[in-house]
Amino acid sequence: MLRLRSGLGDTERRVEGLGEDERSDAAGETAGAEAARLAALAEYATLDTPPEQAFDDLAALASQICEAPVALVTLIDGGRQFFKAHVGTELEGTPIDAAICRHAFGRRDVLVIPDLAADPRTRGNPLVTGPENARFYAGAPLVTPGGHMLGTLCVIDRAARPNGLADRQLLALERLGRQVMAQLELRRALARQRAEALRNRQVLDSATEFAIVVTDRDGIVTDWSRGAEEILGWSAADMRGRSAEIFFTPEDREDGRLRKEMIYALRDGRGIDERWHVRKGDSRFWASGDMMPLRDEDDGHVGFIKIFRDRTLEHQAGVRLEETEALLRKAQEAGGVGVFSLVVADGTIEATPEFCRLFGLAGAERMPAAAIERLIVPEDRHLASNSASRLRGDAVLDVEYRIRRADSGEERWIARRGEFEADASGRPFRFVGVVRDVTEQVRGRRLLDEERALADERRNVLAAELAHRLKNTLAVVSSIATQTLRSANDLVSARSTLGERIRALSNAHDVLLSGRRDAAPIGAIVEAATTLHDGGAKRIRLRGPEIALGPKAALTLSLIVHELATNAGKYGALSSLEGQVEAEWSVLFPPAAAQPMLRFEWRESGGPPVAPPARRSFGTRLIEMGLSAAPGASAELRYEVDGLRCRIDAPLADVETEEEAPA
Repeated sequence: MLRLRSGLGDTERRVEGLGEDERSDAAGETAGAEAARLAALAEYATLDTPPEQAFDDLAALASQICEAPVALVTLIDGGRQFFKAHVGTELEGTPIDAAICRHAFGRRDVLVIPDLAADPRTRGNPLVTGPENARFYAGAPLVTPGGHMLGTLCVIDRAARPNGLADRQLLALERLGRQVMAQLELRRALARQRAEALRNRQVLDSATEFAIVVTDRDGIVTDWSRGAEEILGWSAADMRGRSAEIFFTPEDREDGRLRKEMIYALRDGRGIDERWHVRKGDSRFWASGDMMPLRDEDDGHVGFIKIFRDRTLEHQAGVRLEETEALLRKAQEAGGVGVFSLVVADGTIEATPEFCRLFGLAGAERMPAAAIERLIVPEDRHLASNSASRLRGDAVLDVEYRIRRADSGEERWIARRGEFEADASGRPFRFVGVVRDVTEQVRGRRLLDEERALADERRNVLAAELAHRLKNTLAVVSSIATQTLRSANDLVSARSTLGERIRALSNAHDVLLSGRRDAAPIGAIVEAATTLHDGGAKRIRLRGPEIALGPKAALTLSLIVHELATNAGKYGALSSLEGQVEAEWSVLFPPAAAQPMLRFEWRESGGPPVAPPARRSFGTRLIEMGLSAAPGASAELRYEVDGLRCRIDAPLADVETEEEAPA
């Protein structure tokens, strides 16, 4: 069993035997119904409005007929009830939890509760337990024509009435409730009428580019828009009650032109006005517009409305256009420009021979627009005009699209520029324009755009790479300088040691720059770091497979090998003529490791005996850091009897081509 609550709070229905999906549907329907009811209530715009005599009178009449001290007209919102009228109480509303009227929801007849203190629905209500001391309730629901209950017309007594209301009282309360609803409907209708009148006036006055003149059946002005004031010069006060003939030219007045337009408007539904008119002060302008009859609700003729605008410039431009049309057509043909004129109503297009040539068509002067539209590639057809967009007059005027020529199937780019021509009523009746083949221009633009994009990308990559490298290099140099100066015995030795270390770093950078981006062969890195110490004597033997190291690992290994070689030259194998060094690297696949490992080994022989240093220098600390901090990486220094041994292991994937960390 499920209790379904309306949005009002305590109104409940018991829905038995429902499954989970049915419960969800029922709850959704309840919420939807409540949302619709609240929307209907909002349409009446009555909540929180001041008292009105009509509603107060109906509430007082209900109180008298039902012989109850309290009568209310209630409207129930989502979280409260508002008293549009209240007799016998100073309350203007209550929270929804205190609304007895909510229990009338779902009913169409009068709800009667003889004893509010005994009824389980209301015995805990604050209006019952509090100072209002309500004991009896009867409420007639206020139901809209759409079936939504907005509230009630109710009466309340402070004494229980076991017998409720008499039949005549119930009937009267129900009829009074319908009267309350009728008042709400009347109030809404009047509000809509006022709003519509205001909106019509605002619309009329907002069309300042149009003169809108309303006359009676005899042509006497009854309304004069702001646009008419601006175009014609007379104010509305000047014109009301005067004949509309005042803004016709003397010759048209003599010809009875106003009367003829009225006749045409009554006969045809519209009288076309394309002629010269006069303004206040007798200056003339070319007007374009219509006159239409005005009719009442019974289709009776009550007057006329005349709408027109100043089209002087357009009229003069049209005359000039006609004078130069022939010359312009010749110039377009000489320039490889096709000209077309399309009739919007029937989709017939007239085209020049150059137009037909561009589309690969036979030189027909007249053809259906569909014959052209079929040549446009499907992906571009949304760009071109079609019958619907031309009828609406919203086709794109300036556009480029691809076609496949009718004769060869070759794909070409066409640039089309069009304009609409409108009839006297403003409806588009012709679409005219020009077309050109712009295939080479489009290809050139695209090639140029591609080259620019590629150049921009290269510049951005180079700038980012230079900045990144510079930051990392400066950081490494700074660290080397700090460690060198910290462990040096004097400035002379510090200068020499620092110079050698920076040269080793520089050599590693040279190797990186000579290889592919962000990688350098391990053999080239080791060779560059040992060249100064071997001097071409081949006392340092290098051996290992070709492995590309990323920039971080390459620089680190270069510094490590430099430190090993420098130490060998001062104290180890390279300090004697018979000493030798083997530098070897390989890739191992340890059974317990999850990935292959790079192993680098440095083995000295033939030199003087070696021993661990008394203190850990920068070189020792650098070597012990190894090539990677990843799991499985290690670095080991051993001071054997026949020479120094160094072994460094690192995951191959971690050092092979890794990206440098941002500085």
